[in-house]
Amino acid sequence: MKFYFASRLSCRPQLHEIRTKLRALGHEIISTWLDESGDYCALPEHAKKVALRDLNQISMVDVLLLDTTSPISQDGGGGRETEYGFAVGQYQHKKLWRVGPAKNVFHFLAEKSWPDWNSFLEEMNERK
Repeated sequence: MKFYFASRLSCRPQLHEIRTKLRALGHEIISTWLDESGDYCALPEHAKKVALRDLNQISMVDVLLLDTTSPISQDGGGGRETEYGFAVGQYQHKKLWRVGPAKNVFHFLAEKSWPDWNSFLEEMNERK
């Protein structure tokens, strides 16, 4: 399966580990933002290109995997919610999965959910 991770930028180190484990199980993760650094909003033209690229990547995946294990930021961010909302608009063509608690009513649209990454990885290993 092809996955897109919708998460906070601060979660990249943990998601690198998750990506490695999913790839070892034969899955593809196309969230290229995982390998980038810096403040996207500092350069508006670059930010626009990044946003369009991310939406394009979401359009290409089988599963959008929303990470809600980290708190919602009070100082900006929130891209994961926009990405999730975009995937909700493609609900008939894409699986919505969530790792972490539901933090708003739309999170309950996730077809599958796990309380944490360890539970998610256990199930993915069992499916192999």
